[in-house]
Amino acid sequence: MSDEGPELVNLDTLVNPEVRVLGRGAVLRCADTRRVLTLWGLPLVAWEAGDAGAQRLAMALLDHQRLAPQGAIAAAFGVTRVTVWRASRAWEKEGPAGVLPKKPGPKEPRVAKGRCRAQIVALGKKGFSRRAVARRLCLAPDTVNQVFLQEGLGRKAAGAELFAEAADGAEGGEVSCLEPGEAPPGTGGAEAACSQPQEPAPLAAGAEVPAPEVGPGDGAPARDLERVLAANGLLEEAQPEFVSGQEVPAAGVLMALGLAAEAKTSLFQAAEGVYGRLRPGFYGLRNLLCVLLLMALLRIRRTEGLASRAPQPLGRLLGLDRLPEVKTVRRKLNEIAARGKATLLMAAMADGWAAEMKDAVGFLLVDGHVRVYSGARPIPKAYATRRRMATRAITDYWVNDEAGMPLFVVTAPTNPALSQVLLDILAEAKSHVGDRPITVIFDRGGWKLNVLRQLRKAGYHFLTYRRGKFRPYPRERLTLHEGTIDGRKVAYTLFDTHVRIRGVGRLRCVAVERGAGKQPHIVTTREDLPTLAIPYHISGRWRQENFFKYGIEHFALDALVSYKTQPDDPTRLVPNPAWRALSRRRGKARAELKALEAALGRLEAAPTPAAAKSVPFSRQELLAKIEKKRTQALRLWARLKALPHQVPLHQAAPTHATVLLEDERKRFTDLVKIVAYRIETELAGLLAPHYRRAPDEARALVRELLQTPGDLEVTHGTLIVRLRPLSAPRHTAPVAALCETLNRRQLHYPGTELLLKFALKDESCYT
Repeated sequence: MSDEGPELVNLDTLVNPEVRVLGRGAVLRCADTRRVLTLWGLPLVAWEAGDAGAQRLAMALLDHQRLAPQGAIAAAFGVTRVTVWRASRAWEKEGPAGVLPKKPGPKEPRVAKGRCRAQIVALGKKGFSRRAVARRLCLAPDTVNQVFLQEGLGRKAAGAELFAEAADGAEGGEVSCLEPGEAPPGTGGAEAACSQPQEPAPLAAGAEVPAPEVGPGDGAPARDLERVLAANGLLEEAQPEFVSGQEVPAAGVLMALGLAAEAKTSLFQAAEGVYGRLRPGFYGLRNLLCVLLLMALLRIRRTEGLASRAPQPLGRLLGLDRLPEVKTVRRKLNEIAARGKATLLMAAMADGWAAEMKDAVGFLLVDGHVRVYSGARPIPKAYATRRRMATRAITDYWVNDEAGMPLFVVTAPTNPALSQVLLDILAEAKSHVGDRPITVIFDRGGWKLNVLRQLRKAGYHFLTYRRGKFRPYPRERLTLHEGTIDGRKVAYTLFDTHVRIRGVGRLRCVAVERGAGKQPHIVTTREDLPTLAIPYHISGRWRQENFFKYGIEHFALDALVSYKTQPDDPTRLVPNPAWRALSRRRGKARAELKALEAALGRLEAAPTPAAAKSVPFSRQELLAKIEKKRTQALRLWARLKALPHQVPLHQAAPTHATVLLEDERKRFTDLVKIVAYRIETELAGLLAPHYRRAPDEARALVRELLQTPGDLEVTHGTLIVRLRPLSAPRHTAPVAALCETLNRRQLHYPGTELLLKFALKDESCYT
């Protein structure tokens, strides 16, 4: 349709048109792709089929001029009466222009006003480019460009523009184009953003650093030059540079980072020994470990959770200008996974922990943890106790010491039973423990006679529950045993004896009275343990279960780290689908045989001929059917015995076509979570002497402490962290004692000589 008016159309060009009479001389003529609205034979509007704007214009014209009823217009155009009414109403309000379709979305550029406009103008006058201003103030580039054009601001500093463009390629994605000493956006007003520069000197061992003024507007130092160097592969890793500031969020987490750096088995030293250094970049191996520890301690459950946290405030806890972006962390984890050394790193950490806890590793807790998988990949199935069903899952076998502290984890993606992998797990544990004797504690899942025999032959002691059918001992033979073990008062009703298990030999057996008629039997090869110690040690399994529960809730142990898969082993044995199908057929045949035999029994036992009529077959027919069905069942049994129960995976496909999830990233992140759990446990232990309710609330107090904000002050090679008082005086007092304990240990920030000192701020400031 022409914008100048109705298009003149020769009606003779319409060959065999479809004519729709609307009323009062209005006629709609429809050809293949042509539509013409005429009035008393004169064309008013012509348009091509599919032109919605012209069609709405024609409907509005007819209804507005009362040339046809709304019902007739709707029927002719194939729409509802409401559509015709809306078009006519738009004509009345805005004229023909209101009927035509409008461009969706904003009709004009967004106008920056007030403080936002003042900040754009101030930064533009200082020579920042449009892109740098938009990135810094989190605005659309068009909005900034509009203000620049209206205010007559050009590219006054070509060097700043080129510098910002070069910094765009640096790791971390968003690059802060701050001048040295400037505050990041959100920490002050436009005046604070344009304050005079103040560049802090980098911290080094033995160097005296003047203490800068502490104020709410102080921000992280600009690291633009280092990011440009990192983008060009000229920087191995950014070094931490702390500046003073007030009310820094989660400043309490620096306690945990200091403990992680000063631990006898340091994750940072072990990782550097295994991986060396990552590729040159702003975020190196040490910074990556600090970020992952920070995520675990602050309960950022997944890498994607970094996108919902302010990167600048948390970056100050690491001595950086900001935390890395999600894509940067993923890229670093991909580089870690490509090297395939997560198992070596976990082994190095387990060696150190086993050397530290010489007494605790005498007893090892081994148990499997099933991680339910909810994705679309066809991975092997396992029985999930929490769901009470077999589902796609991955099984992790954890090894903890007697105190419940995790040593290492073995991932078994094909979900074997504990009895199938127990010997391999103990062989790895022996490599960490050394020549010390090991007593392994496991549940009934590891009970298998040949496994117990091999454990005994290999020199391992074991402590487990007896499985199978056995007679309980008379209650009068059980006596009460009381005592103190590890500072705890314990009492059990026990009976200590010996049993002989076929294929295993003579074992010590302790029966325990549990109440409600339950009497589990504990079997062990340890003859030197006191009777009271046996049920006490096996109850240590609950410490491992508590670790699972706490880790799932707080550290997301079940979280999926990577979506990548790897091919399954084609030689792995899986259940034979042919054997399973034949077993079902045999079971059905046996059920039918039992039904026929029951019918024959009813027929033989019928007291009268009338009662025998309830059986639909005669005696001879039943005997013939029974003989036929018995022969069929025997043949199926013979075929079933000839089939193997398990076949290689490539023979069972496509019934068992499965893939395995790539677990290198999972093993690496799990190790970081283990370190975080150990740090929290150490902090809880340091709080215990000063906190009366420590057995029940120590971990909750540690979590509150890690989230506590505080002031940072850098002076003479020391980072002083003054934490805000906690929520209650009964929490603040033990934290003050904890600060004194950590100060005596002379903690340093990871990878630096920067000494960490902790204190609490004056409570009068908050009253």
